[in-house]
Amino acid sequence: MKTEKKGFTLIELMGVIVLLGILGLVVFPAILNQMKKVDTSLSEANRKIVYSAADDYIKDNRNNFQTQIENDSNIVIELDDLVNGGYLSKDIDVKDYRFVEVSVREGVPYNYKLLKNNS
Repeated sequence: MKTEKKGFTLIELMGVIVLLGILGLVVFPAILNQMKKVDTSLSEANRKIVYSAADDYIKDNRNNFQTQIENDSNIVIELDDLVNGGYLSKDIDVKDYRFVEVSVREGVPYNYKLLKNNS
């Protein structure tokens, strides 16, 4: 009576390794792309915190911005001013952003935009 050995042949193992390699070539770049996208964008929660801090800053310093408010022009605030004024925690990750631009229109909710440079 002949006994059969159970297991995989070398060809089968090589086939599995090739399939895993192809799968890795397809999936790995997609994962890296998503990680890069997450890393470069500011989280929505941090964005809302910055916008709220800018709103409080404008309310507290309304006299300094009265001309812009009356002329419906934009106010540009350095994020460092928000941190130094105690409106924004220095622990908030703002990536490469340095300014927040606030479109002020009397009687209309403000529109906010984060800027990497003042242009």
